[in-house]
Amino acid sequence: MKKKLLFIAVCVASVVAGYISYEHQQKQKEELSELTLANIEALGSIEDYWNRPDYDCVDVTCNCVVYKYDSDAAQYMGKGKGTVAHTWNCTGCGSCGWTEK
Repeated sequence: MKKKLLFIAVCVASVVAGYISYEHQQKQKEELSELTLANIEALGSIEDYWNRPDYDCVDVTCNCVVYKYDSDAAQYMGKGKGTVAHTWNCTGCGSCGWTEK
């Protein structure tokens, strides 16, 4: 009889400890979510950052091993001082080197 009561007590204690741990974890997740949202709001709109024109496409000559060709490449102009938002908006030279015109 004592072993049965001890087993039940251990089971109840395990369930209570598991529940307390679960509640603590959920509370930490909520606090972390609130902090993350506050940080994003403090930084401003992500869309504004993503669409900010920081680059210009400048004319270049691509210098491959066997041939050369004209293209354009992205050049960083500063935060909001360019005409395009991403380096991939310019054609580029792939794996070839380039020189500005």
